[in-house]
Amino acid sequence: MELTIVYLALADAVNPCSIAIMALLLLVVLSRRGRRDALLAGLLFTATVFVLYTLYGLGILNFFPRLLELLRALLLPFIFLLFLWELKAFLFYEPGFSSLEMPASLRPLASRLISKVDHPLMAVPVALFCSLFLLPCSSGPYLLALGQMGGIIDLLLYNLIFISPFLLLLLLVLLGLSPKRMLEFRERYSRHFHLLSALVLFLLLLYLLPSSSTGNGTLLLVADPLCPHCQNLERYLHEMNLSYTLVDRETAMNILAERNIPWNEAIPLLIGENVVVLGFPSKSQEIYGFFPREENLCLSLGGTPHYECNRYQYCVLPGGMLLGNKRVLEYIREGILK
Repeated sequence: MELTIVYLALADAVNPCSIAIMALLLLVVLSRRGRRDALLAGLLFTATVFVLYTLYGLGILNFFPRLLELLRALLLPFIFLLFLWELKAFLFYEPGFSSLEMPASLRPLASRLISKVDHPLMAVPVALFCSLFLLPCSSGPYLLALGQMGGIIDLLLYNLIFISPFLLLLLLVLLGLSPKRMLEFRERYSRHFHLLSALVLFLLLLYLLPSSSTGNGTLLLVADPLCPHCQNLERYLHEMNLSYTLVDRETAMNILAERNIPWNEAIPLLIGENVVVLGFPSKSQEIYGFFPREENLCLSLGGTPHYECNRYQYCVLPGGMLLGNKRVLEYIREGILK
């Protein structure tokens, strides 16, 4: 699991504006139609936001690759700016003027739309409005997370975390808590949501910063400037803040000989403290940092696929080397592989 995505989703989830819209929607439907319809409206609202945010993510992943490259390259600076922005929102709170809130000019329109809800199905256009006008104002964490995603599973994980406060509100209503109390809580502690978001972003910075001087031993890289596979591997190493030292083939050969690991001098080759990574997909062929149909490729090479929660992660090649992909680099950064 990519912890960067989880941290960013948590920072995005503590969104005082979307929580307020959800609570107001529940209050209106509860007063007009009863608890059962209020819960149904809340479920429809939550499901619609989830679907729309997932579609937004799929669109960006498939049609804006250069934007994602920029976000990967500038991950740490952007996270630091988001942290400062949220901290400023807490210290000098001004409703409608922070990275995770809807602009004040749109709030009366949202209130009028919700006040007209007299049927659970009307929660769908409310969610559509929220998704259309809230996402551009709170897109920072989402866009940064999209740059780190390895596929649809990561995207679904992010959006499940994003809607988790909605599900919590529904549970509280089911248990008998009044949505009015939720709105009062939100108004009283609105600025503290930004403090919580800033804290999550700060923890993410602490998680990412050590990787810039990786504690997983010195990584040694054998590469050729003209090799597209090498170029793409170096790009990912820079984006993940994994430091490395370029070495020649002879040095690498001596190290591998000491470890009794055969090598046919294919590149790129990345040597860690206890792990050796061979190959990496080129930029033109990669699919979210993996070789096309990599699991099948692994088997065709006589390798052993490694799974986590029934999901392919990486390949152990004959001789003990790992087939290079984005997940292997993430495991190295997180200290799972060294």
